[in-house]
Amino acid sequence: MSVSDVAERLRRIVGEADVLTDEQSLDDYGRDNIRWSRIALPASAAQRPLAVVRPRSTQQVRDIVLLCNETRTSIVPYSAGTGLMGAAVSLQRGIVLDMVHMSRVVRISREDRTVTVQPGIALAEVDRALAAPGMTLRQVGIVELGHSALFGLLLALAYR
Repeated sequence: MSVSDVAERLRRIVGEADVLTDEQSLDDYGRDNIRWSRIALPASAAQRPLAVVRPRSTQQVRDIVLLCNETRTSIVPYSAGTGLMGAAVSLQRGIVLDMVHMSRVVRISREDRTVTVQPGIALAEVDRALAAPGMTLRQVGIVELGHSALFGLLLALAYR
């Protein structure tokens, strides 16, 4: 299946506006802030994505993953884009799955001391939502909140 065929099928899943294939977007999403000296690969190992896809629902994420599995297209998850760990850089040409539209608090349970969030939410926003019931992310050792997203934090921890 050609790149344009995959992009067209992605557009059918998420809509025209949420599939980016322009040169500037592909360049912007094809890198993060990793210092290449930190890893055992040259900067030239990074591959430019085929497309950037911005789903708005779990169903859309599911459909994107099924399409990528069918077409053997790799997926690079992306959240806030502050990456310092290289998690947003692909070593194979594939799609970037940008979680920007899935960024809300779903549920907070003071009783269970849990919070359910969508993957693109900024850590600072989660911490603000937790303040009302008297909770904080700092209780679990997350100190720097800022613009970083929860999804990115999990990816970075997975790369350690």
